[in-house]
Amino acid sequence: MPPDELFQPTVARTQRAPGTPNPWYVTSQFWLAFFGGIFALFSIAWLNTYRLGMNNHERVRVVLWTGFAFLAVTGALWAYVAAFEGVAPSITGIRIAYRVGAVALYAALARIQRSAYRRYDYLVNSEESAFSSLWIPGIVAAVVAGVLQGFVTVAVLLPLFALPSPEAP
Repeated sequence: MPPDELFQPTVARTQRAPGTPNPWYVTSQFWLAFFGGIFALFSIAWLNTYRLGMNNHERVRVVLWTGFAFLAVTGALWAYVAAFEGVAPSITGIRIAYRVGAVALYAALARIQRSAYRRYDYLVNSEESAFSSLWIPGIVAAVVAGVLQGFVTVAVLLPLFALPSPEAP
C-alpha cells in the first residue's frame, strides 16, 4: 500500500548536486541588473539556477525572458527612430533604455527563481553562510557582460548611428 500523501512533507528536498556552491541572494541580482545590464543579469541568474537546483524547464524560461527583454528594448529603440523620423537616440538614451530593460528583466527572473530560493532558504535554516557573496562574481559579470552587451548593441543598432543625432544641426 502506498504511503498516504497526508503524511508526506510538503517542502521537497532540494535537488542540488553534492559539492554545488551556495546560491546567491536573488535580491542582490537587482543591483547587478541596474549596474551591469541585461547580459550580466542573465549570466548570474543562469548560474544561480544551477546553484539552486532548478530544473531545465526553468532554465529555458531564464533564457527566453532574457532574449525577450533584449529584443523588446532593441525594438523600442527602433520604434523611437521610426516615431521621430530617423533621428537616432543618444548614447545616454540607449544606455538608459537597456538599464530599464534589465531592471524589468530582474522582476521576471526573480519570479522564476523565487520558489527554489525560498525552498533553499527554508531547508538551510537561514544560516549566515548559507548564501555566497555576489561581490566578485557580480563585478566580473558586470564588466565582461557589459562589454559584450556594448558590442552586441553596437552591432544591432549600427544603422541607427548612421542617422543624424538630435544634437547635429
